[in-house]
This record gives sequence, C-alpha cells and structure tokens, in this order.
Amino acid sequence: MGVIVEGSSLAIVCPIAFVEFFESREDQNLRWQVATFARLLRFTAIFLSVFLTPIYVGALTFHYEVIPQALLVPLSESRALVPFPPVFEALLLELIIELLREAGARLPTKIGQTIGIVGGIVIGTAAVQAGITSNILLIFVALSALASFTTPSYTMGNVIRLIRFPIILIAGFWGFYGIMLAFCFLLIHLLRQSSLGAPYLSPYYPPRLKDMRDSIIKFPLPFIAKRASITRPADQEKFDPEPVKPEKS
Repeated sequence: MGVIVEGSSLAIVCPIAFVEFFESREDQNLRWQVATFARLLRFTAIFLSVFLTPIYVGALTFHYEVIPQALLVPLSESRALVPFPPVFEALLLELIIELLREAGARLPTKIGQTIGIVGGIVIGTAAVQAGITSNILLIFVALSALASFTTPSYTMGNVIRLIRFPIILIAGFWGFYGIMLAFCFLLIHLLRQSSLGAPYLSPYYPPRLKDMRDSIIKFPLPFIAKRASITRPADQEKFDPEPVKPEKS
C-alpha cells in the first residue's frame, strides 16, 4: 500500500519492517555475497553509531577495568588537559558535529561540503589543542557520525542521530548498566511497534524463516522468489525461480 499526499514530494509505503530501512535498491542488482556484506556492514555501522560514544563515556566514568592496559597511558595523556567530565565532553562534540551537519545541509552544495570538511578539521584540531576535548574521543565521535550516514533511509538516520544523546547521558550517570537499560528499552519499544497491523521487527519477531532469506542476509535468487508475507500479497511469486529453457529448433 502507498500513501500519496497532495503538496508533498514524499510517499509513504506500508506496511514496512525495521530491517527494510537498511536495505538499498542496489542490493537487488548485486550478487548475494556482496549484498549480504553491505547489509551486515550497515547494521554494524548503525550499532556503532548509537553505542560507540556511550561506551567510551561509560568506560571512562565507571569501568576503567575494561580498558586494555596498553591503552590506559595514551588515554590518560590525551585527557590530562581536559577539564570536563567525559559525558559533557562527548555531548559538546556531538553538538558541534550536528551544527556542522545542519549548516552544510542548508548551504549550497559546494559551499556546504567545504564548510563540513574544513569546519570539522579546524574546529576539531582547535578543540584538541585548547584542551576542550581529547583526540581519542574526537575519533570516536567522527566514526559515529560517519557510521550514521550508512543507512539508505534519511528518516532512519535522523532517528539514530537523536537517540544517541539520551544514551550518552544515561552512560554518564549509570555506565554500562545504563547502556544495557537503554538497549533493553529500545528493543522492547521496537517489539511493541507495528505497521498497519504487521509486526515491526518481522521476520525476526515473530520468526518467519522464509522471509529471513531476504533480510539482513540475502540468499541467492532462487531462494527469494516469493514476496514477504508482511505485505500480504495476492501473488506470492516475485518471479519464476526456474531458469528459462531454450526452445528446440
């Protein structure tokens, strides 16, 4: 089903599942090995985008024991001149990244790209030299921002940008216990959602093994000839999985 509203350049396609936000149109034209790698890379990048900075904040605030011993010396040296706690430092850098992103999106294309790249380099270097932030956190925040662009859906990218802030705050107050609490809350929230009566986490909840063939892992074409059951299709077959046999002359 599709919903088109007069005066809007966007259309709504429903029902839709959570995993479909991480599937690109180009995946259908790629070999199943390449498409599977790309999807796994997107899911890994989104997980890092949401939880990488909170894990850094939680480790430095409460859980020094999880940091490898070889990293303790360079980590302590990079934070020696920083007067702020890790949670404030992380929130400050995340806000700077969001300001650069919004400024680049509102300016003309060539100027926006230049402002984003040059502004990020100049502000990041100046912040480290002034002792406002550490260079290690700057790397983590930059990786998180870069990973948030891997999702093909711009709407899902905005959600990922938003939920990172409360998780950083929770990590600053309760450490890894707060991160696990936030993860469980997000998982329960997604389990309760539905799209026109269809489970939002389909085909994993409830499990539908046939639909899993074209979700996070893409199977070869003969195994994904049928449409997903979430759409309740009248015609189950997307294409004929049997190869076309040449006619005998």
